[in-house]
Amino acid sequence: MSVPYIKVLKNGFLPGCLPGVATLLLVFLSWPTLRAQVVISEVMFDVQGADYHDEFVELYNCSSEAVDLTGWQFSDSTGTDDLEDAGYGLLLHPGQFAVILDGSYFENSTTYDSIIPPEALILKISDGAFGSGGLANTRPERLTLIDAGGREIDAYRYSVDNSPGYSDEKIILCSAQVEGNWANSITVGGTPGFKNSVSPRDFDLAFAGEGLTVLPQSMLQKGQIVQVKLKYFNAGTQAFHARATFRCFLDLNGNQKLEILEPIVFERQLEVGLDPGQGDSLLFEMRMEMSGELSLIAELLSDLDQNARNNQAMQKLVVMDTQQALVINEIKFLTQEEEPEWIELYNDSDQKILLNNWAIADLKDTLVIDRNLVLPARSYMVVAADSAIFKIYDLPDSVVYVGQGFPHLNNDEDVIFLIPPWGGWVEQAPYTVDWLMGEEYRKPSLERINPQLDARLGRNWAPCVKNGTPGKQNSIFSSVRHTQLKLEAQPNPFSPDGDGHEDFTVLSLQVPAQTARVRVLIFDMLGRQVCSLTENQFSGQDVAIVWDGRDAHKKRMRMGIYIVFAQMIDDANGILQEAKTTVVVAY
Repeated sequence: MSVPYIKVLKNGFLPGCLPGVATLLLVFLSWPTLRAQVVISEVMFDVQGADYHDEFVELYNCSSEAVDLTGWQFSDSTGTDDLEDAGYGLLLHPGQFAVILDGSYFENSTTYDSIIPPEALILKISDGAFGSGGLANTRPERLTLIDAGGREIDAYRYSVDNSPGYSDEKIILCSAQVEGNWANSITVGGTPGFKNSVSPRDFDLAFAGEGLTVLPQSMLQKGQIVQVKLKYFNAGTQAFHARATFRCFLDLNGNQKLEILEPIVFERQLEVGLDPGQGDSLLFEMRMEMSGELSLIAELLSDLDQNARNNQAMQKLVVMDTQQALVINEIKFLTQEEEPEWIELYNDSDQKILLNNWAIADLKDTLVIDRNLVLPARSYMVVAADSAIFKIYDLPDSVVYVGQGFPHLNNDEDVIFLIPPWGGWVEQAPYTVDWLMGEEYRKPSLERINPQLDARLGRNWAPCVKNGTPGKQNSIFSSVRHTQLKLEAQPNPFSPDGDGHEDFTVLSLQVPAQTARVRVLIFDMLGRQVCSLTENQFSGQDVAIVWDGRDAHKKRMRMGIYIVFAQMIDDANGILQEAKTTVVVAY
């Protein structure tokens, strides 16, 4: 029996999940027969809530004969209690469990009334608490079972590393009373009067300690083919001969359960034939179709298996993407009142990206996304400093991540880094307030003109035409550059008579610049200016302006033909272009 195995057991891991379990079974099963016929098999010393009435100690008769418990006592380090009849007698039959309850339990609690099975013997102690005031929760106590002749029959010093509601349980009931043969229960409330949750099952097919391995284990790249090995063994006490299903899937939401949209990368049915402690393995290949930090989970399923707690194995994989897909798309470093700072990410690919362990940083602070967030293809994720962003923008929860450590973005200049799970940085945006092109007075967001343009160059960024467009396409987004300023009006003619039909015309401009300033004026046929629809308005490539058929004094225009004059100025490149068209007002 190895010392590391004992340590793992006391940390609450399942015996069936460990490579040394077969050795442990053989050692304990071959241990010399103990003198004790009745053993202490479970101790509930720290129950959920108040301890006073619900502590219990479980006994088990390992002999082939019934044992009369009349006159027996139970002791801890502070006192001794007599075992008394709770209405079921004092005769403990071979292979039977007995549950010793507080004397106060029967008038003050019903916690175990529907849990203790009818075949178990229920006992009580002579007073209202074990020892002098109940079993200690913070220091281990030595518990002793004493027969009617005053002889110590069995003893156990329990651990205190359990969470409230989880008992200490003996693994192999009729074998050595040593530390390595005990573990924290894996069932809240314990198992009073029935088989311990950590005891081997008759039929238990389980993954070994390294039940799932992937080769190579590092420097994985998207599109790479890797070899996966599953190792499993018979952790039960009986031979396992049955059909089993082995399956591997990518756990995208981190709940360790297969969901509808999570990809199954392997599934196979096998006829398994293994003796107790015997193991086997299977190999398969898989292609890494996603990048990021991925959780690959293997599970086995069989109708014969009696223990589902050791039927999963997991491997964390960090898969690099050599093609830059996740980008910084919008930055809000100048904010309105009560608006938090935020940064928008965009998945510029045709495949989804798992965002857990991606990070955003500046030169001082780093925010790491610590949730399993899946970003669909061509979709946005807004990373915000505070949930107050929902008060400013109408955004669904699914496109916003609020996390600790959001970088404090400087108002004059800063550098934002996008850091993948595999380290380094894949993108940086060294912005300055000058990138807002003189529009900083209205505190717009800084938008990227196109996700495929270099984020390090100021000419590829410009101020948002609005306050910001988190979770949506940027207002200045440009996919194809127009070569000539174009202007048209629809509908044309239109009739601004207030009857609800074609009361407005929409003037559409196609601007041959990534960003520009636009001026739109209306003239009558004599060349007199009727009104100005926009003066020096900052815009992207596509602009829509509504004219209601009224002049600068809000008076309805007469029927006739009017000239629409548009002018654009590209400050960055020094380009001036003009366009004009006519529109008809008809009643």
